[in-house]
Amino acid sequence: NNNNNNNSSKEVRFDTRGLSIHRVRIAGKRVPTSNWKVSEIVAEKEHLGQVLTICLHDDNNNNEDDDDDDDILVSIDYETSATDCTASQWLPPSQTAGKKYPYLFTQCQAIHARSLLPCMDCPAVKFTYAAKITVPVWATAVMSALLIKQQHTAQQTTKTFEWDQPVPIPAYLLALAVGQLDSRDISPRSRIWSEPSMVEAAAWEFADTENFIRMAEDITGMAYQWKRYDLLCLPPSFPYGGMENPCLTFVTPTLLAGDRSLADVVAHEIAHSWTGNLVTNHTWGHFWLNEGWTIWLQRKIMAPLFKNESF
Repeated sequence: NNNNNNNSSKEVRFDTRGLSIHRVRIAGKRVPTSNWKVSEIVAEKEHLGQVLTICLHDDNNNNEDDDDDDDILVSIDYETSATDCTASQWLPPSQTAGKKYPYLFTQCQAIHARSLLPCMDCPAVKFTYAAKITVPVWATAVMSALLIKQQHTAQQTTKTFEWDQPVPIPAYLLALAVGQLDSRDISPRSRIWSEPSMVEAAAWEFADTENFIRMAEDITGMAYQWKRYDLLCLPPSFPYGGMENPCLTFVTPTLLAGDRSLADVVAHEIAHSWTGNLVTNHTWGHFWLNEGWTIWLQRKIMAPLFKNESF
């Protein structure tokens, strides 16, 4: 990812993979195709995708008074691919707990966000985001962000959810899930989401979440910055243990042991709210800093709560 601020060749570059780029606009004005391009796929590096390069000035307008500090609004109309979007996992009803409706979840870590949207898909670059998600009336959409508004269409056939993430995040923390979901509040700032058949068990299993957050605040000396800490307990076919998406940690239902013995996984994901999500490794080569400090903080959280010095 590279922004070149030289006035003679000012451009912006985005990572993409499997995206169809239809048109580009700058400040609402359509950019001619001669001023943007998508690179060729490099052999044996197909997993990296293609670079979308956009010139930020009109070749026919040599304005030497451009202010390099001005914000530039770039809009990209694009389409994802159901087969090439490696960030999106589409589950048929048979792979859900309810067996009635399909389910969608995303996993962008490490470099899958580029298959979901054009972005600078590296941990060194962070951004805020807002999103509007429209789903069938039976479904609920949740994201790694704060819910701003929810409304039905006049025909009552779809619902639209509006989300906002005001804290800058790296692309790998962008997350979305859509399915038949129910929820239970477990504290003023935490809620459990899951399929209806699992929601009561999940709410009981993760009842110590608020205690974990408070302990992390005490240890770090810093208040929790993300406002909400919700958890989404995913269908049985979810192939990960947990993912520290801001405002909405994804967890596997295999943690529902019935005795809260596996709740330390939630403490680990909460610790990421400070070590990883707020302070992030600069490159994937330094990812050990992310997980290393998080395990340290997780054990600091667990030791006094469980009165076990082995943590």
